[in-house]
Amino acid sequence: NDKVLVRFHDFVSGIRDGSTMQDVEYELLEYDKNGESIAIKYRGAYVIVDNGYLHWSCTVPPFKHTSWQTEIRWSKWVESMRKDVECTFGILKGR
Repeated sequence: NDKVLVRFHDFVSGIRDGSTMQDVEYELLEYDKNGESIAIKYRGAYVIVDNGYLHWSCTVPPFKHTSWQTEIRWSKWVESMRKDVECTFGILKGR
């Protein structure tokens, strides 16, 4: 079960408690109150998961129920990326 495995995974636990990948820094573009695009710096990492995982601050699942086009697009992008990674692992394992 994904919920049980993730609780004991050292990498995910390290991201969750801040002991792993805290030195990673990146910028994302966001909008300010005037609608202008600004770069915001962030630190740390996130784990892209499906909806079978726990909802922690470090896990990013797709949206389950939404009617917002931006959230639908985000969910499709996250699901596509996760499937690509799973397919790559399958190829590496020779499946």
